[in-house]
Amino acid sequence: MTQEKTIGILIARMTSSRLPGKALRMVGNKPLLAYSLERLKAVEGIDEVWLATTQHPSDEALLLWAIEQGIQPFAYAGEIDDVVGRISAVVEKAEAHRFIMVLGDTPFPDIRLMNRFLKTMDEHPEWESVGVKSLNGQPSV
Repeated sequence: MTQEKTIGILIARMTSSRLPGKALRMVGNKPLLAYSLERLKAVEGIDEVWLATTQHPSDEALLLWAIEQGIQPFAYAGEIDDVVGRISAVVEKAEAHRFIMVLGDTPFPDIRLMNRFLKTMDEHPEWESVGVKSLNGQPSV
């Protein structure tokens, strides 16, 4: 990695077993995924936003949607359920120093909490990760 870069990763696919196509299903006047994207874009310090999906044919619509939204599309060639593989592949492709991840079916991730995560990482560069330890939102190592 040549440049320290922070990316936002939006995780989505169209083959949900309980509600297929939910990522682009309209909620109000926009797709469910748009709510997550808006909040991820509002996080301070994110240099790029990427959509991490799969190469499954049904996810073509997600890749096109990402392009329309001006974010980086990424189709993972591995197993469809390998979310960690998708994240790792995006981080490598983006040459990112760190990332914030949001699941596409979580329409209202807390912007303040994501900002707090990045601030905590700035304050503790020796930490490898920051996440939610409990329901009260306290950061953990």
